[in-house]
Amino acid sequence: MEKFLGVRGSCRAVGLSCTVRFFPSQLSLPRHDVSCPNRSRRKRRSGWESLALLAAALVLLASLGCGGGSSSPQPENNNGNSTPARRVGRAVVATYHNDNGRTGVNSGETTLRPDNVNVVSFGRLAAIPVQGQIYAQPLYLPNISMGASGLHNLVIVATEHDQVYAIDVDTRRVMWQRDFLGSEGNVTTVSSEDVSSDDIVCEDMTPEIGITGTPVANLVSNTIYLVVKTKETQNGQATFHQRFHALDLATGTDKLAATEITSPPDPGGQFGAARFDPLTNNQRSALLLANEQIYVVWASHCDQGAYEGWLMSFDQTTLQLTAAWTSTPSAGAGGIWMSGSGPATDSSGDIFLVAGNGLSQSVSGFEDYGDSVVRLRGSGNTFSVVDYFTPYNFQYLSDGDWDLGATGPVLFPDQPGAAHPHLLTVTGKNAAVYLLDRDNLGHWQPNGDGQIMQSFPSGAQFAFSNPALWNNTLYSAWCDMPVTALGYDPAAQQIITTPLSTTSSTILAFPGAAPSISVNSNENGILWILETDGYAKSGPGILRAYDATDLSTELYDSEISPDRDRAGVAVKFVAPTVADGMVFVGAQNELDIYGLLP
Repeated sequence: MEKFLGVRGSCRAVGLSCTVRFFPSQLSLPRHDVSCPNRSRRKRRSGWESLALLAAALVLLASLGCGGGSSSPQPENNNGNSTPARRVGRAVVATYHNDNGRTGVNSGETTLRPDNVNVVSFGRLAAIPVQGQIYAQPLYLPNISMGASGLHNLVIVATEHDQVYAIDVDTRRVMWQRDFLGSEGNVTTVSSEDVSSDDIVCEDMTPEIGITGTPVANLVSNTIYLVVKTKETQNGQATFHQRFHALDLATGTDKLAATEITSPPDPGGQFGAARFDPLTNNQRSALLLANEQIYVVWASHCDQGAYEGWLMSFDQTTLQLTAAWTSTPSAGAGGIWMSGSGPATDSSGDIFLVAGNGLSQSVSGFEDYGDSVVRLRGSGNTFSVVDYFTPYNFQYLSDGDWDLGATGPVLFPDQPGAAHPHLLTVTGKNAAVYLLDRDNLGHWQPNGDGQIMQSFPSGAQFAFSNPALWNNTLYSAWCDMPVTALGYDPAAQQIITTPLSTTSSTILAFPGAAPSISVNSNENGILWILETDGYAKSGPGILRAYDATDLSTELYDSEISPDRDRAGVAVKFVAPTVADGMVFVGAQNELDIYGLLP
């Protein structure tokens, strides 16, 4: 009997040129100022509000004694004559939305505060050119040992052009760049045309598809894990591949031969008709590191072709496939995409995920979990479903493309002594918010969702991307409504549906935003969002910051001083990364770094 390992291969086995470019420490990469043409945008702020912000900025400039100069200084150009001192890195963002509960909180931010995040003191420090769109959230990994050059604070960037960059955030130097494409053109990214059909032109991700899901890092072993998608042509015949890689953070080289991802062996028939297809299956969601395993999930491209949602786990040391599960073994669909969020886990070690549109025959005793929150536990070479929740109206959701899996689960911190100490929340594409007991998800009832902790409409038109959770407050930035803070009552164990605060002038169009929180313990909380609704017209992303205790107070946005601060062309669903006094923004063909101005 074939072992449950999958087919292992290396780049060289298929003629793939895997290039690692090193940038010696004596070479200094300057801070690049990327100039962007003016672009029309949907109006966000009234003329009076703009004048008020400008007046406030001028008053602050005068108080600082900065008269006589421009209020929009250009970023510092580190041309090699001087090297900034390396800061002592403290924060770690090694996974999507900061932690395995996907809360989006950096609780150790000591530099950025509501009193210094403003257009005078804070702005864009650098725009680092990269190849390809950055869908994956940048990861911040401090104090990485890189041999003779010592310790470096790195931001790791993965792109749709199948490139990975390790950038020193203090010097702005690219320490290494990993290229997974063939130098002779025989290995390329997958194009949007490749995943289209005669009936549907799939432009969800265009023009190319490479590395999409946010990687995950293990700082004990100095390893970053990711999935690479390629198109490889030999003798005029194209084949499509997805491979699981483990890269050395010091060099960018593979620690082991990459694992080719294929349909897992199924001697027991638990996968039914489900088959993994490296072209059709979209590795959209972030990776998860837990239980000494790397968990990876898949959905589809534009619901094209025959596909199923998949979860697979790989041993973090050997990269061998250890277990697999499909959300819809007999019904198809049920993709697990969660707008780029990832599976979550808690101290139990169980995995929580949300499947999208698809038949949910679990209500009839079958093993299909479309439009469901599922709790899974590793069991031999597969996963067992420990518990699940399916909304009473799942058929309506599936038929109308209102998939529950448009966001991922957000786990509340444990509440010892409470009647329900382990909670999670998830929001469907139709903007219905669900509060669930992780120990009793609730299964399915035909006439309503009264068996769960709480459900209510958020008031948004659509919901994509995870909210953030801090200090008993749920922060959301969904479509066609203000950015909103909803309180959680720990005594009643209910989300208070009347907002604590909302933004006064910002209402986001599709796709909304995935908020991040920076805070120093319980002080100086700032809510950060990256507005990306201009992506379809090549508009810039807009970085916005709000006082987390009162969202009506906007502290900063990158369009107040566009000549200095304008971000690169927007990429949808991207979450900003906040760490050690810096904010990292992924865009098309560049990484923008924001912080306190010199």
